[in-house]
Formats: sequence, C-alpha cells, structure tokens
Amino acid sequence: MKNYAVYVNSVNTAAERAAKEFVAAVKKASSGSFVTDNDIFRLPLTKSTSLLVVFGGDGTVLNAVSRTAPLGIPILSVNFGTVGFLSGVEPPFAEDAFSRFLSGDFMFEDRALLEVTLNGEKYNALNDFVLRCGANTRPVPVEVLLNGSVLYKYTADGIIAATPTGSTAYSLSAGGPVLSPDVPAFVVCPICAHALSSRPVVVPQDSLLEIRAAASARPVQFAVDGRLVGEFTGASALIKKSPHVQRFIMSDGRSFYDKLLRKFKEV
Repeated sequence: MKNYAVYVNSVNTAAERAAKEFVAAVKKASSGSFVTDNDIFRLPLTKSTSLLVVFGGDGTVLNAVSRTAPLGIPILSVNFGTVGFLSGVEPPFAEDAFSRFLSGDFMFEDRALLEVTLNGEKYNALNDFVLRCGANTRPVPVEVLLNGSVLYKYTADGIIAATPTGSTAYSLSAGGPVLSPDVPAFVVCPICAHALSSRPVVVPQDSLLEIRAAASARPVQFAVDGRLVGEFTGASALIKKSPHVQRFIMSDGRSFYDKLLRKFKEV
C-alpha cells in the first residue's frame, strides 16, 4: 500500500479547507494511506512515503524541503501563495494532478540544493543561504572565497548564495540574474555592497564557496531559505552542491519562462 502525506499552511483557511476536501476525494480513488498535518516536523515521513502534497505558498514548500529532500520524497505543490514559483498546480486541478501521478502521466523537475556547513551543522537550501548584518543594521566586512581564492572582499549588508531556483527570490531583489532551473550554476550576489565594482557572479555548480564575516565585526545573522539558523561573530560557512535534489511534480506543461513572465505580471 502506498503512503501519502499532506502538509498544510494552517494560517491559510482556504488552504486548510481545500486540503480536507482533497483528502476526502482522493481517498475514494486510491487505496493508499494518508496523513495530514500543519507541522512538517510532526508528519511521519519516511523513504517509503510516495508523495507529499503541499497546500500553501512558496514559503510552505521551503519548510517542507528540509524533510523531503534527504528522504527522496517528491512534492506536488498546490498554490495558495502570492507568487507560487514552486507550485506545480493551481487549486482547482489538484485532484486531477494527483490522479495523473497515480497513473504515471506526469512530468517532474529535479531542483538542485545547496549544502551549507555552519558551526558544525549541515543544512540543505532549495533557494538560498544568506549572511546579513542583522538587527544592528550596520554593514559588515565580508569575504567570499571560490575554490580557495578570494572572489569578493568588501563591506556590505550581506551576501547571498542562491540556487537557480532561488535566483527568482531574494537574489533577484538584490540585483542578481535569473537562472533557468536546469542551469548547473549558482549565483553569488552581494547585498548593498559599499563598492563600485560589486556585481553578482554566476559560478559553476561544482564550486566550493566559503563566506566569512570578519572576526572583529559585530555578530551577523545566517539564514537558510529564509529561516534564521544562527547569529555569530567571526563565523564562516562552507557552501557546495548538495548530494540531494528535490523532485517536483509538474502538471501544467508550461515552460519556466512562461511561468516567470506570468508570475511577474500577477505580483
């Protein structure tokens, strides 16, 4: 028997209602078992979980990836967010998309992740890793090394390392380029650097990045996919391509650029 999980953004009442209706409907068409929760860390996900269906926006999806990617669980994202870059289907078509998944009539995309090692802990990021100046708001001296050689050294509000998926998120707002999800590269993008020569750089996906904050500087914040993971003085983070990928079930058949143009017209 197949095992399926449903993760819901509990703040969104429309998403909660749609998730209940979805589970009630698809249970009639599938012999599998379903578990539902609004806390991704309470869901009993294992490598035998066939699919996670997410009802929410991009932030809800990002929360889920920390659990699903290491286990190899694909995601079908039902869009209840503002932008929905990570959505695979709009709400009216969720049941049809699930039925197509059951029959094998679906497309998928595997998205690259960053693996971040910080203070002895490892994190996977679907969108980005960010070093930022934090609550003090003063810019800090930062240094970025690419395969052991200095790439950047300046004072800035922070630095972003983004995947192609994350190139349409914070990095884009900071002036970074848009990368198609299938481009084997990452973006390194400064945040308000106090320098005439600071520009975003696209680096190969097999690069090893090290991002350092000066030991003499005030504490800086480190965030993974928008989640604050620590505040340290003089810390450094190692960033490389993760051994994991996140598979997304796609149902609308539109290209990345079609979705990109449509989403920006909607925002």
